[in-house]
Amino acid sequence: MLALRPEGPGVESANAEGNTILGGSLAGQADTLSKSLRVLLCDDMHQVRLLLRTEMTLESDLEVVGEATNGAEAIELARESQPDVVILDLTMPVMDGLEALPRIREAAPAARVIMLSAHGASEMEARAVAAGASLYIEKTATIREIVQAVRAPR
Repeated sequence: MLALRPEGPGVESANAEGNTILGGSLAGQADTLSKSLRVLLCDDMHQVRLLLRTEMTLESDLEVVGEATNGAEAIELARESQPDVVILDLTMPVMDGLEALPRIREAAPAARVIMLSAHGASEMEARAVAAGASLYIEKTATIREIVQAVRAPR
């Protein structure tokens, strides 16, 4: 059973540029504008993409730049959008995440790729990391845990 679910604090307000507003001032250092992390979502399950997109839309420092339903679409969208982070499902039609992963790394070399899978962390995790994934997350993780992984440094 898929355990992805929204959780965490409420929505913060943001100005037109997408910077978080806390008590009328910009969050973080004074006069420092933060850049949004550009995220590409790749999963054949509409519900998973919807949950991830909805949660990331509530976060002022995350921007969903595209959604793919298979590995071939993911490669093309990665090439076009040059995301900072790609969330890539392991099992998809047309081309699975494991096959698409090295091509996504070529298409968007600066992107971190987070492999998302319904398979337990075992041999698949080792294969994903060997193919270039920065991180392997099981779909039993909460939405908040996935968002934290997106923000994690390389």
